[in-house]
Order: sequence, then structure tokens, then C-alpha cells
Amino acid sequence: MEPETEHIAPAPGPPTGSRPKERPGWTAIVLVLSFVLFGVALYVAGGLMVKRPAAGVISIAVLPFVNADGDLQTQQSSDRLTEELIRTLGKVDGLRVAPLASALQFKGRSVGADEVGRKLGAGAFIQGNVRKSATHLRVEARLVSTVNRYQLWSQAFMGEKTDDGAAEREIAQGIADAVASQLRADLNRARMMKK
Repeated sequence: MEPETEHIAPAPGPPTGSRPKERPGWTAIVLVLSFVLFGVALYVAGGLMVKRPAAGVISIAVLPFVNADGDLQTQQSSDRLTEELIRTLGKVDGLRVAPLASALQFKGRSVGADEVGRKLGAGAFIQGNVRKSATHLRVEARLVSTVNRYQLWSQAFMGEKTDDGAAEREIAQGIADAVASQLRADLNRARMMKK
């Protein structure tokens, strides 16, 4: 007579041909990281596209001029001068100017040069202030690089105060001429250094 043997059934395992279950957390992490990296790549590429104007084109912004007197008349002159300067610079060949609507986000704010460059895609910007006397309008303007934060140019302008905006137009033309001349000189120097 054969001794009775006890049969022990093997522990149940995964069905044949199936893989062990993956942890659902890893899949989610990989997907999130992929989306984040894709977003960063788009942001960087978008920033590069904004900051690279066509060859030979200089990008500039005009920040709203500051009302140094704090009264309504000076504010009107400040606003008129900002608009006039953007319009005048827009006629300069080879110069790309940020529109007024974009520049107005900086009105009444203290702002860093790098932020202006990043948000407006400008290589430089003009800022200044306006004061009024009984008979004259005094404007101080300066050109600042968004790349290295250096002041590239500055000058004070005076115009006889009138109600028709002639002083603002005349001063805007003076600023535009001086800035365009400065930027062309800088661009020519950069081209010469590359040769």
C-alpha cells in the first residue's frame, strides 16, 4: 500500500501572459513632467521669437511719461507727449516701436529694465518726466538698455506752452531725432565690431 501524500496547491500567481500591474502614480508623474517640459519649451521659444526682430531692425518702447507736477494739465501733456513720441518713432525706418496699449501697463509703476524687455520685446526704452511752468513745458527724457540696464542717452527739452499741443509735438520730434541717431550709431558700432 502506498503512503498517502499531501498535495499542496501552488500559490495563485498572475495569469499566464499578463504583466505585473504598474503603479498608477508613475504614469501620472511622467505625463505631468512631459507637459511641464513642453510648456517651458514653448515659453522659451516664444520669448526668443519676441526678442529677435528682423535683421537691421531695432526694437524700442516708450514708457508713459511721468507727471512731475501732479496736476491735471501736466498729466494731459505727459499723455500727449507719450502718444506723440510713439507715433513719431513709428515713422523712423528700421525702428520697431511697442504700441501705446502695451506700454500703458507700466503707467504709474516703478519697473525694471529687464521686465520691459521681456514684456514688450524691446532692446531699449525711453522714459522721462514732464514739468510745466507759467509759460513753458520742460521734459527730461532718457534712453535705457533692457539688456544691460545702462543709460544710453539723456537730454532735457523745453517748449513754449500752448493749448494746441504744439510743444508736445515739437519735443517729441526732438526726442525721436536724438534717439534714432543714438540707436543708429550703436547699431553701426555693433556691425563694425562683428566684421
